[in-house]
Amino acid sequence: MFFCILRASTMLVFAQSETDKCNLINVYIDSSSQLLVNDTLIDITNLRSKIKDFLDIRLSERQECPEKHFEDIPGLGIIKINKKAMVTIKAEKSALYRVYVQVQKELLQAFRDLRNELSIERFEKTFDNCSEEEQKAIEKVYPLAISVTQ
Repeated sequence: MFFCILRASTMLVFAQSETDKCNLINVYIDSSSQLLVNDTLIDITNLRSKIKDFLDIRLSERQECPEKHFEDIPGLGIIKINKKAMVTIKAEKSALYRVYVQVQKELLQAFRDLRNELSIERFEKTFDNCSEEEQKAIEKVYPLAISVTQ
Protein backbone atom coordinates (compact mmCIF):
# COMPACT_ATOMS: atom_id res chain seq x y z
CA MET A 1 0.00 0.00 0.00
CA PHE A 2 1.20 3.51 -0.81
CA PHE A 3 0.23 6.83 0.67
CA CYS A 4 0.24 9.78 -1.70
CA ILE A 5 0.45 13.33 -0.45
CA LEU A 6 -0.11 16.20 -2.82
CA ARG A 7 1.78 19.41 -2.16
CA ALA A 8 1.41 22.23 -4.65
CA SER A 9 2.28 20.49 -7.96
CA THR A 10 4.43 17.79 -6.39
CA MET A 11 3.24 14.29 -5.62
CA LEU A 12 5.24 12.53 -2.95
CA VAL A 13 4.92 8.78 -2.65
CA PHE A 14 5.67 7.26 0.72
CA ALA A 15 6.08 3.52 0.92
CA GLN A 16 4.29 2.00 3.87
CA SER A 17 6.89 -0.70 4.48
CA GLU A 18 10.35 -1.86 3.48
CA THR A 19 8.67 -4.37 1.15
CA ASP A 20 6.97 -1.51 -0.71
CA LYS A 21 10.28 0.36 -0.99
CA CYS A 22 11.89 -2.82 -2.27
CA ASN A 23 9.43 -2.94 -5.18
CA LEU A 24 10.23 0.56 -6.46
CA ILE A 25 13.05 1.89 -8.56
CA ASN A 26 13.04 5.69 -8.68
CA VAL A 27 14.26 7.60 -11.71
CA TYR A 28 14.76 11.33 -11.10
CA ILE A 29 15.82 14.05 -13.53
CA ASP A 30 17.15 17.03 -11.58
CA SER A 31 17.06 20.70 -12.53
CA SER A 32 20.40 20.32 -14.35
CA SER A 33 18.95 17.41 -16.38
CA GLN A 34 21.18 14.92 -14.58
CA LEU A 35 19.77 11.45 -14.06
CA LEU A 36 19.58 9.75 -10.68
CA VAL A 37 18.37 6.22 -10.07
CA ASN A 38 17.56 5.52 -6.43
CA ASP A 39 19.58 8.61 -5.49
CA THR A 40 22.66 7.48 -7.43
CA LEU A 41 23.88 9.61 -10.34
CA ILE A 42 24.06 7.56 -13.56
CA ASP A 43 24.56 8.22 -17.25
CA ILE A 44 21.53 7.82 -19.51
CA THR A 45 23.43 5.13 -21.44
CA ASN A 46 23.29 2.92 -18.31
CA LEU A 47 19.61 3.45 -17.53
CA ARG A 48 18.23 0.60 -19.65
CA SER A 49 20.55 -2.00 -18.14
CA LYS A 50 19.86 -0.70 -14.60
CA ILE A 51 16.09 -1.07 -15.13
CA LYS A 52 16.49 -4.49 -16.76
CA ASP A 53 18.64 -5.70 -13.86
CA PHE A 54 15.96 -4.58 -11.42
CA LEU A 55 13.07 -6.23 -13.28
CA ASP A 56 14.71 -9.35 -14.76
CA ILE A 57 13.13 -12.46 -13.19
CA ARG A 58 16.14 -14.53 -14.23
CA LEU A 59 18.35 -12.56 -11.82
CA SER A 60 16.11 -13.37 -8.89
CA GLU A 61 18.66 -15.60 -7.19
CA ARG A 62 21.08 -12.66 -6.94
CA GLN A 63 18.68 -10.00 -5.76
CA GLU A 64 15.97 -9.72 -3.16
CA CYS A 65 14.20 -6.77 -4.74
CA PRO A 66 11.71 -6.50 -6.23
CA GLU A 67 9.61 -9.01 -4.31
CA LYS A 68 8.90 -12.10 -6.44
CA HIS A 69 6.49 -15.00 -6.24
CA PHE A 70 5.49 -17.96 -8.38
CA GLU A 71 2.39 -17.88 -10.54
CA ASP A 72 0.90 -20.34 -13.01
CA ILE A 73 0.58 -18.42 -16.28
CA PRO A 74 -1.18 -20.13 -19.21
CA GLY A 75 1.36 -20.81 -21.94
CA LEU A 76 4.34 -20.36 -19.62
CA GLY A 77 3.53 -22.67 -16.72
CA ILE A 78 4.67 -21.93 -13.19
CA ILE A 79 7.05 -19.01 -13.38
CA LYS A 80 8.55 -16.49 -10.99
CA ILE A 81 7.17 -12.99 -11.48
CA ASN A 82 7.60 -9.60 -9.83
CA LYS A 83 4.02 -8.37 -9.96
CA LYS A 84 4.60 -5.46 -7.58
CA ALA A 85 7.68 -3.97 -9.29
CA MET A 86 7.25 -0.34 -10.31
CA VAL A 87 9.44 2.23 -12.03
CA THR A 88 8.74 5.82 -10.97
CA ILE A 89 9.83 8.88 -12.94
CA LYS A 90 10.05 12.36 -11.59
CA ALA A 91 11.52 15.34 -13.42
CA GLU A 92 12.06 18.86 -12.22
CA LYS A 93 10.21 21.46 -14.29
CA SER A 94 13.52 23.01 -15.37
CA ALA A 95 14.88 19.68 -16.70
CA LEU A 96 15.35 19.51 -20.45
CA TYR A 97 12.36 17.96 -22.22
CA ARG A 98 14.60 15.98 -24.59
CA VAL A 99 16.24 14.30 -21.57
CA TYR A 100 12.81 13.41 -20.18
CA VAL A 101 11.78 11.91 -23.53
CA GLN A 102 15.06 10.00 -23.77
CA VAL A 103 14.50 8.57 -20.27
CA GLN A 104 11.00 7.43 -21.23
CA LYS A 105 12.33 5.78 -24.40
CA GLU A 106 15.03 3.93 -22.42
CA LEU A 107 12.48 2.70 -19.88
CA LEU A 108 10.11 1.45 -22.58
CA GLN A 109 13.00 -0.23 -24.39
CA ALA A 110 14.03 -2.01 -21.18
CA PHE A 111 10.54 -3.54 -20.95
CA ARG A 112 10.62 -4.42 -24.68
CA ASP A 113 14.02 -6.07 -24.30
CA LEU A 114 12.88 -8.19 -21.35
CA ARG A 115 9.70 -9.22 -23.15
CA ASN A 116 11.67 -10.12 -26.28
CA GLU A 117 14.24 -12.12 -24.33
CA LEU A 118 11.55 -14.15 -22.55
CA SER A 119 9.59 -14.63 -25.80
CA ILE A 120 12.65 -15.98 -27.57
CA GLU A 121 13.51 -18.19 -24.58
CA ARG A 122 9.99 -19.67 -24.24
CA PHE A 123 8.46 -19.44 -27.75
CA GLU A 124 11.57 -19.15 -29.98
CA LYS A 125 10.30 -15.93 -31.56
CA THR A 126 10.30 -12.24 -30.77
CA PHE A 127 7.51 -10.67 -28.75
CA ASP A 128 6.08 -8.94 -31.84
CA ASN A 129 5.86 -12.29 -33.64
CA CYS A 130 4.06 -14.03 -30.77
CA SER A 131 0.36 -14.75 -30.84
CA GLU A 132 -1.96 -12.53 -28.81
CA GLU A 133 -2.19 -15.22 -26.09
CA GLU A 134 1.60 -15.58 -25.93
CA GLN A 135 1.98 -11.80 -25.70
CA LYS A 136 -0.54 -11.63 -22.85
CA ALA A 137 1.41 -14.32 -20.99
CA ILE A 138 4.69 -12.43 -21.42
CA GLU A 139 3.01 -9.18 -20.34
CA LYS A 140 1.93 -10.86 -17.09
CA VAL A 141 5.58 -11.57 -16.34
CA TYR A 142 6.73 -8.08 -17.38
CA PRO A 143 3.78 -5.71 -17.00
CA LEU A 144 4.48 -2.16 -18.08
CA ALA A 145 4.53 -0.53 -14.64
CA ILE A 146 5.75 3.05 -14.91
CA SER A 147 4.45 5.83 -12.69
CA VAL A 148 5.10 9.46 -13.66
CA THR A 149 4.98 12.07 -10.90
CA GLN A 150 5.39 15.80 -11.09
